[in-house]
Amino acid sequence: MTPEDRKEKLEERSKLLRERELNDIRKLLLIPEGRRLLWRVMSRAETFLTTNTDKREIGLMLFADIMDTKPDLFIQMSNENKSEQESIQKQYPIDEEEF
Repeated sequence: MTPEDRKEKLEERSKLLRERELNDIRKLLLIPEGRRLLWRVMSRAETFLTTNTDKREIGLMLFADIMDTKPDLFIQMSNENKSEQESIQKQYPIDEEEF
């Protein structure tokens, strides 16, 4: 196998692996449990904060994958998270004066 053949095979493998990763994200975005998981990971990674940390890089990578696959479902995921947080706050209210 020539170096060019090897390079071509490696590129093809990388492309197939990347497509599989994006397909995994697509499937997760199609179910509420998957969207909750992705949101939780991005939140814990501080994706939407202005800090520059290694964990934020992971969150940004995941966010980019979501936007590359199903950006409309990111909006849905965000809205679902907001609704869930509001529901939890109504169900378990916290008096801010207690803190």
